[in-house]
Amino acid sequence: MSDTSVPAGPAGSRWFALLDEAGVRILQGLALGVALVVAPGFLGNVVDLPKRLWVEGLVILGWWVLVSAAPGRGGVALKATPLVAPFLGVLGVLVASGALSANPGLAWESAGLVLAWGGLVLFAASLPDPAARPRVAGALLLAGGLEAVYGILQYAGIDILPWASSWGSRCFGTIGNPVFFAEFLAPLFVLGVALLVAEEDEERKDLLGLLVLVEFLALVFAQTRSAWLGSAAGLAVLAVALARGGSEARALVARNRTWLMALGGFAVAVVLTISSSTVFGRNALPLKDRVRDMFNMKGWTVQHRLVLWRAAGLIVRSSPVLGAGPEQFGSRFPLAQATFRPAYAKKGFFFPPKEQRAHNDYVQWAAEVGVVGLGLMLWLFAVVGKVGWRAVEVAGTAQDRACAGGLLGGCVVLAVDAAFNFPFRVIPAAAVFWLFAGLLAERASSRWWRPSWKLPAAAGRLLPVVAAAVAAVWIGWLAWPAIRADRAQSAGDSFLGSGFYERAMDAFEQSLASRPHDAIVHYQFGLACWNAATFDWTGHTWDRALVEFDEALRLGLHDELLYARLAMLYERKGKLAAAAREGELAARIYPEQGDHLANLAYWYAQRGRNLAEALDLADRAVAMTPRHPLYHWTRGLVLEQLERTTEALRELRAAVPLLPNVLNGAAFRPDLDRDVARVAAKAGDSAPRPAPVPSSDLRTF
Repeated sequence: MSDTSVPAGPAGSRWFALLDEAGVRILQGLALGVALVVAPGFLGNVVDLPKRLWVEGLVILGWWVLVSAAPGRGGVALKATPLVAPFLGVLGVLVASGALSANPGLAWESAGLVLAWGGLVLFAASLPDPAARPRVAGALLLAGGLEAVYGILQYAGIDILPWASSWGSRCFGTIGNPVFFAEFLAPLFVLGVALLVAEEDEERKDLLGLLVLVEFLALVFAQTRSAWLGSAAGLAVLAVALARGGSEARALVARNRTWLMALGGFAVAVVLTISSSTVFGRNALPLKDRVRDMFNMKGWTVQHRLVLWRAAGLIVRSSPVLGAGPEQFGSRFPLAQATFRPAYAKKGFFFPPKEQRAHNDYVQWAAEVGVVGLGLMLWLFAVVGKVGWRAVEVAGTAQDRACAGGLLGGCVVLAVDAAFNFPFRVIPAAAVFWLFAGLLAERASSRWWRPSWKLPAAAGRLLPVVAAAVAAVWIGWLAWPAIRADRAQSAGDSFLGSGFYERAMDAFEQSLASRPHDAIVHYQFGLACWNAATFDWTGHTWDRALVEFDEALRLGLHDELLYARLAMLYERKGKLAAAAREGELAARIYPEQGDHLANLAYWYAQRGRNLAEALDLADRAVAMTPRHPLYHWTRGLVLEQLERTTEALRELRAAVPLLPNVLNGAAFRPDLDRDVARVAAKAGDSAPRPAPVPSSDLRTF
């Protein structure tokens, strides 16, 4: 890692040196993720900070610094890269797929993110001087080292941020998730090994060795297996790059064999020690179990991914060309998994009916942007690989070859990881990938675009300041609405959980004013209206809840809770057919929820339709929760419709003593008594009524 101090010289030279330094610091801040390490109270929930907007803003600022400083040096200089064409293709398919999707707003966000990555690649690919390479690499490695140290401290129980999430023994750094944390560190770990091999200065080699050890420990403590596989693949690519580099490269490896053997021995010792119950007892990391679970075809890890991929395949089948739309996998998953959920249930395998990620970026791209989008993404990856290997082959020295091999290996890390997780949807990991791709493009190509115009010296010094100010204002204009929306949503969540429903409604309304395409906020707004309607005798709040639920549905939110709420609203309006229709979807998505089954059985009974199915639904609900009074009550009403009055009466009477098991259960007593009396009259049963139910609000269900 080289010295980053600003050299002495004329004022103009110092100015441009400061601009170069600013570019490196922007890269460093980008890799760290700015919002991931500071201001935990900024939004009330540190995880909700809109990290994507910070990344886009940093890319734009960095790009402006690079471009606007060029006129003062003698003109704009951009390096040609074959990555531009596939980038434009991916951007085009995102726009086309999004325009046809249920929620185009999410597509525009995805397109903006791809533009940011494209700018990041051009930024890295157009370094004005090869001497800047070690400074950029140093900034990235510093970012990785800081994250790794924080993760290790966190594993030891030292954590300065008030994280709401907990991952047990898995550390997650400042990124909030052990998977994201490991995906960010893994490519930097491979690059660190490459630079360690390439470094000749002993002091810097010692520092790099320490950095590699720290990153390795953090990767182990994160326990993210896809990152382990990716790291192994990346190191293999680095080894191949050096093995094919001739005698000079082999001599470089030979000079570093002590270091490499020491690092390998340390790695083995760490793994054997921290996973040993003899040494650490119950605190030992279950590394053997996690590795074994990767190959257990009946285990949760494999089976859950098979569920996700099967659902994605069904989405592809329904929209094969352009897919369901960017970021639409999560909204389409509930209905897709409902088609095969019973088959898995028969095998005793149950899984959440809601998922936002397919745990395979390639599969999710196929589902969201179709085979066309997947093909373009694979083309882009193939070009990255071709450019990367070209950078390795044209390296002038063995040291440069090792560095290029480390960058290519870092890209391979995330390409392999993407087969089991979703690194390209994680801002820090994706930023590192595209930075690496740009740095490879800079090494692989010697073609520059240099217009011959030049501004006067005074204008050349002023232009970067003006351009940066304009860019900052533009970024703020774009980012502030989303920041305001996230902050309002966080406040709405807090008010909703505390029972301040009207204040929650106001907060969600403010959030939607800035981000109207957020289906989740529309649902939360409807839920706040639902709760507030208890105090509104006019019924207008119920209508407002219905409007918000319908809007969430229109934007692609296919959630069983949304369908269940819609069904109950339709029941209140006397539209039992519509209630049954929505209830069928809720029960199909999540049949293990007894409320969905019992509600649907009730609506069937009230309409006198599908009574055999209604009885089956009620039976299943009672079997799930035998002491739930409302399930017994519903079963009794179904039996009454089937004219099995004796059984119906017995079921209704069984519900009476169970009423205290539900919140405000005593309030149901008058209605239940009427049903008991009516069915008793039909059955000709004059037996005495059961004893009064104690007034209890014990919330059991």
